[in-house]
Amino acid sequence: MNVESQSQEAPRRRESSASEQATPSQLSKRAADEMRSLRELFAKSEAELASSGVTAHPELDALKQEAEAAHQELEAALAEAGAEQEAGADAEPFDEGEQYGRVMDALSASPVNFSDLETLRVEAIGHSEKARVMKEAFENKLGSRYTEKLLNPEYARELERLQTFLENGIDDMEDLKLFDAYDLTTENLIAVHETLGTPEDIARIVKALDLKRELPELTYQNNQPVIQLAGAKFESGELDADITLANWYDDGSHIVRGFTHKPVEQDGTMSAVRSVKHDVFNISPEHHNRGLAKRVLHDSLEWYLQQNERHPDKPIADIKLEANIDVGGYAWASYGFGWDKESMTSETIKEYIQSTKERVETIVSHVRDLGLIEEEERAITDLLSAYDQALENPDITPQELALIGKNGPQFRQDASRNWYTERQFALEEREASEEFPTAVHAGKYGMLGKDHRWHGTVELTANGKQSGKNLALLQKRIS
Repeated sequence: MNVESQSQEAPRRRESSASEQATPSQLSKRAADEMRSLRELFAKSEAELASSGVTAHPELDALKQEAEAAHQELEAALAEAGAEQEAGADAEPFDEGEQYGRVMDALSASPVNFSDLETLRVEAIGHSEKARVMKEAFENKLGSRYTEKLLNPEYARELERLQTFLENGIDDMEDLKLFDAYDLTTENLIAVHETLGTPEDIARIVKALDLKRELPELTYQNNQPVIQLAGAKFESGELDADITLANWYDDGSHIVRGFTHKPVEQDGTMSAVRSVKHDVFNISPEHHNRGLAKRVLHDSLEWYLQQNERHPDKPIADIKLEANIDVGGYAWASYGFGWDKESMTSETIKEYIQSTKERVETIVSHVRDLGLIEEEERAITDLLSAYDQALENPDITPQELALIGKNGPQFRQDASRNWYTERQFALEEREASEEFPTAVHAGKYGMLGKDHRWHGTVELTANGKQSGKNLALLQKRIS
C-alpha cells in the first residue's frame, strides 16, 4: 500500500479547491477529511505490518509525523485566514436558536457523528457568532474545561477512536459485549476516556479481570455490557463519573469493579482524583484454589500503578472494598488492606473487634467445657487478653487482628459443628466439617463469615495516611 502517493495527493486537492475560491472554513473541512483518510491509511498499514511480524516501522512513523505537522500548519494558516476574512466582511446571517439546536443534537447523538462535530467546529472558525453559540452549547453540556478539550481536534479524534473500539470490542474477545450502543454519547465517551483511558488501556484492564484466560471452557453472559455508566456529570466544571466493569460467566462466577472520577477542590482550583472499588470477586467453588484471585489482583494492581505513572494529575488514589463473602474478611486483611476510615469510624472499628472477640469466645466456652490442659488454658487466656488490648488500641490494624492466636491453640470443627482444640479433636475419631476441613486459629475464625464484614482500603499513592505501607504488604502478598 503506497502511503507516499496518498500523502502527495493532498496538495493537489488543495490547489484545486483554491482555484474554486473556497472559503477558509471549507478548506479546513476538506483538510480534516483528508487527514482523517490518511490516519486510517496509516493505521491499516501498521496493522498489515504487524500481521507480518513487523512491529518497528521508522519510515512509516516519519511519514505520519510529517503529515500531522503539515496538517497542523495548514489548520493554523486557515484559522488565520478565516479570522481575516471575518474581520473584512460581515458574518453571514444565521438562526441562533437553530444553530444551538444543531450543536446540542450533535453532542447528544448516540453514537456520536464526529463528522458533524468537525463540520460545526470548522464553520465556527470564520464566524464569531457561530463560534460563540457553539461554545455556549458545549459549556452548558460539558463545562468550560471539557469544552476546551473537545474543541481540540486531536482530543475529538481520541474520542472517535474510543467510540469505534467500544462498538467493535476487543479483537481476541469477540464474544464479549463491551458497551451499550445506546450510551455512546459525547458525555459518556468523555467519562470513559477520562476514567479508564485509551482503547489499549481498557483492553488491558478487561483482560486482567477475565477468568477465561485460565478457564477457557467458560462462556460470557452478555445480557449486560462489561462497561456500564452510573452517571457522568460536569456541573462543577470537572467530570464526576461512576463506571462499573463487570465480567459475568455462565457458571455464575463474576468479577465487578467500580471506578470513579471525582472533582477535588484545592486552593480554589478544581482537579480530579480516581478510585477503584473491588465490589465482587465471586468464583464458582469448583475453581477455588487455582490462584485466580491472586493473578487477577496482581494484574489489576499493575494496571492501577501504570495509570498513576502516566497520569499523575489524576491518580487512582486507592482501592476500596467491603471485606465479606465467606473468607473475604480474613483474606483481605492478610493481603494488606487497612481500615477505610471514610466508611468506618473509630467506634465502628471497635464494634467490629468486639464482635470478632465474641465469635472466638463462643469457641472458647465450648472447648473449656470439654476440659483443657494447662498449656491450652494459658494460650487461650493470652489470646483473649490480646482481644482486650485490641479494643483499647486505636491504631490496631486488620493485619494485627487477623494474627491473634496464630501461634495457638488451633481449633477444629466436626461435622456436627462442634468445636475442639486440635488435641481434643484427635482424642476420638471425628469427621471434620465441610466448612472447616482443617484447623483454624482464633484471628482467622473471628474475621470469617459473610455477615461479619468490614470496609478496607489500600492507598496507591505514597503521600496518603498509610505512607505506602499497606501497598507494600499487598505487593509482597501477590508477588
